[in-house]
Amino acid sequence: MPKITKRNTAVKGEAIGKRVDSAIANIITASNDASKAVKVRSRESKILIVAVNRLNKKRAALAKREQTAVARWRKLRSAEHRKALGVIQKELVAVRKLLVKTRAQRGAAATELAVVKSVNRRVAVYTGAIGKAEKVLNKPKKTGKTKRKKSAAKK
Repeated sequence: MPKITKRNTAVKGEAIGKRVDSAIANIITASNDASKAVKVRSRESKILIVAVNRLNKKRAALAKREQTAVARWRKLRSAEHRKALGVIQKELVAVRKLLVKTRAQRGAAATELAVVKSVNRRVAVYTGAIGKAEKVLNKPKKTGKTKRKKSAAKK
């Protein structure tokens, strides 16, 4: 009888089965996490898009108010009109700064959303393939061939 050395030992079936089961569980967990991440990132992205649009409208309105304030100040050079123009200009600068920050956040969120969606698609494909494989592997085995009944004799 040949001797089995330790170098030739193989991994046991139970260990391989446990590895496969844990890998499947990890992919299912990753699928759930990815779908949750897509929902959260989509919500964040939509919020940032709305914020950028709102700030753009506010910036446009302030720019128009600034033009009219400049025209008034040029017509009647008074301290009152100059102060009003200064307030509008300060607010416009603040809105522009906030708009730059929000646009940067929106860009980062859009990039992250694209990455998360890509990962979600990959995981969904893997999960679908695993589901199909499980369906094939869990089919009941056929016990034997069934014989067809002979049809009625030909006339």
